[in-house]
Amino acid sequence: MEDRFRTLQMMTSNTNTSEFSEGITLHSTFKRKIVRYGNKVVKSGPDLHPSEAETMRYIAANTRIPIPQVYQENNGSEPSITMDYIEGERLDKVWNGLLDEQKLDLAGQLKRILCELRGLKGQYIGSLYRGKAVDGRRFDVEGGPFETEVQFNQFLLSDTLSSTPTILRDIASRSLSTDHDIVFTHGDFAPRNIIVRDGQVVGILDWEYSGWYPEYWEFVKTFNAADHRVSWYNYVGLIFPTCYEAEYINDRFLGSILRH
Repeated sequence: MEDRFRTLQMMTSNTNTSEFSEGITLHSTFKRKIVRYGNKVVKSGPDLHPSEAETMRYIAANTRIPIPQVYQENNGSEPSITMDYIEGERLDKVWNGLLDEQKLDLAGQLKRILCELRGLKGQYIGSLYRGKAVDGRRFDVEGGPFETEVQFNQFLLSDTLSSTPTILRDIASRSLSTDHDIVFTHGDFAPRNIIVRDGQVVGILDWEYSGWYPEYWEFVKTFNAADHRVSWYNYVGLIFPTCYEAEYINDRFLGSILRH
């Protein structure tokens, strides 16, 4: 309660105090909570990535990608980020009801956003300011940062099930390329993290898995926890500047032999 009270005190320096008399819970699980207070949102939880707020500031300073403005972060015992609330609707909630021309227009907007993001080139694999890389599947595994894609591939293979036959480990190892460009990556570019309003993309949310990763990483990670009832996934070929089919198949196979 004391941490929450301090958070609200900091937030009221930017916004009228009356807005924070009662928060509206937008999302709540045992490890993550998002509460709206007027035109601000507090995202908190024990597994909140400390680099997320820094990443959002970096993206705001180096691109025109629409993201919430960050006002405050707390990396203490109860990590939290205070940021703008963006008015609009989640793309996964509205996509299936859109007209074909509306879908095509949004696909073009998202492609421009990804092109701008991928224009940021990196020299290592990991989160911003030489933080750790994260491979999130059933749960998260962290390592690095890594100077080469060879090292990153070794990290990906380091959590294979002990019962995995040697031949399958060898196949997985040989299937992973080592010559991709390293680009800035959102890491969870899915319709649930895209906010739209009046036919425009007005917010890209949840930058916790972001960082410098091989160029294929964004494509394969968009299918993590994919809800294929949303026909957005039929437009992925129009949204992503490049599709990495072989890397996707490799990643699905890799996921079948990993503990996480």
